[in-house]
Amino acid sequence: MQPVILIGPIGAGKTTVGQLLAQKFSVPFYSLDEEEQKYTAPLGYDINHYDLLKQKQGPFAAYEYARSFFDETVIRFLAAHQNGIFDLGGGHPIVPDQKKQKRILEALTPYANIFLLLPTGNVKESLDILRKRNELADDEEDFNVLYFKDKTFWDIAKFIIYTEGKTPEETCGEIIRVLTAPHESDQVAT
Repeated sequence: MQPVILIGPIGAGKTTVGQLLAQKFSVPFYSLDEEEQKYTAPLGYDINHYDLLKQKQGPFAAYEYARSFFDETVIRFLAAHQNGIFDLGGGHPIVPDQKKQKRILEALTPYANIFLLLPTGNVKESLDILRKRNELADDEEDFNVLYFKDKTFWDIAKFIIYTEGKTPEETCGEIIRVLTAPHESDQVAT
């Protein structure tokens, strides 16, 4: 089975659905969020610098520092795993640097099974739903806003699955139907 890659904003259900898919197909599940430090540390990422930036300049400044490592992190993660279900995390596939973004897009090009999980097709509605799912306070900054500012998720995805009102099992079932049916790329499952 070719790898299945799940992308989408924070709180979209990638990990839960990915683990269910891995069980259904009896393949390994890999989460880039869980493995990130294994790839960033050799690149010079410094957690102390990240913490200092977060303390002095806020979470977005610290996150911009972390994002500067994401292109190589995604490439190394993909190279390390040959099959299974891959959860790329909320922000790993999206970086502000265009050269680095191009590297991520090129690394993902060979993969046919890239699923974007979103609550709905409406960005504002999805952001509101995700804010509640992620239990963010009204004044708390939302990283998902960064991911919806451009169309990178949509550029990467081969399929879009809308999840609002569905159980993880139902979402998993939709992905399985797409994987097992003859299809053309860039379809939307609803």
